Amino acid sequence: MIAVSDQVSPTPLRDASRQKLLTAILQEVPFTGWNQACLAAAAEAVGHSPAHAERLFPGGVPEVFEYWSHELDAAMVAWLQSPEAQTLRTVARAEAAILWRLQSLTPHREAAKLAMQRMSFPHHRGGTALAMALVGRTVDELWYGLGDRSTDYNWYSKRILLAGVYLPTISYWLSPAAPSLADTEAFLHRQMSRIMSASSFGKRIVTKIISSLSLPAASFKRRDG
Repeated sequence: MIAVSDQVSPTPLRDASRQKLLTAILQEVPFTGWNQACLAAAAEAVGHSPAHAERLFPGGVPEVFEYWSHELDAAMVAWLQSPEAQTLRTVARAEAAILWRLQSLTPHREAAKLAMQRMSFPHHRGGTALAMALVGRTVDELWYGLGDRSTDYNWYSKRILLAGVYLPTISYWLSPAAPSLADTEAFLHRQMSRIMSASSFGKRIVTKIISSLSLPAASFKRRDG
């Protein structure tokens, strides 16, 4: 799939229009599901024809997923620079950032759950690859926001280990049991503690995590510079 950034150069007006449409889409999803009909209904809700959604998100639903995830990533990184976050140690900041991201998703929890379900369905071509790419980007942005500038083996190991925390946590939060944020925080802390105690085993543990999560290596791409 073509990345959003490869399709049309963003402008302030275009980005504002995409944000407005995204808000309408997220309100529509619980009733319509993630499909073109949802995007068309959302476009009409903001006073435009269905073609408006096609112009702003020519890649359809997968492009909306990308845009939504990238917006959440940017907001999470911005929060990491806040005075509140700066008082925490690295591991605590990582946990708090993940919780902050989930809390930001709370008003659209059903839309997030349906998005995860759609990307996991075999008949949606490329869905799993997109999901893993978005997870890879999120953990990379999180580590970068935490100040990590490693370029060696540590770059990969840190991101793979953090994915081993983030992915199970968001899956738990979106599970049918609908656990509270407090329960999710406890689950997250257990996951982080497990990873921290296991990380000293190095590459062998990382390899096991890759295998258990089925994360393609392409999900983790080092940023230039």
